[in-house]
Amino acid sequence: MCTRGSVCGRHARAILRFLGRLDAPPGGGGMPDGCDEATALSACADPQDRQQRLAQIFAKHQNRLRWLIQLRLDPRLYARVDPSDVVQETMKDAHARLPEYLADPQLSFYPWLRRIAWGTWRSSTA
Repeated sequence: MCTRGSVCGRHARAILRFLGRLDAPPGGGGMPDGCDEATALSACADPQDRQQRLAQIFAKHQNRLRWLIQLRLDPRLYARVDPSDVVQETMKDAHARLPEYLADPQLSFYPWLRRIAWGTWRSSTA
């Protein structure tokens, strides 16, 4: 059991997994083992299937991005900037940049989304 002010190993692993710094448990990602999201999107020949897969991937990362933005957002800006709006704008930008990403994926999908979210967040608070 966790004591006040400390985190046990089980909770620390859950926090790190949520932050994307620890691999998800086997079978928990919704993608086949050994298959990253860029490969899964590139393998979709049918545009409708690709859109459906992209929607699943975005839904998978949406809450993590919103949480990340809420964590970074200064409480004085809550009235001006809604984290959900930043996430929505991030998804729109990511959709527009997707062909460029799939041509040469240098990052995993979530860090790529996080980079776009960071830029969107910075432009919305400027």
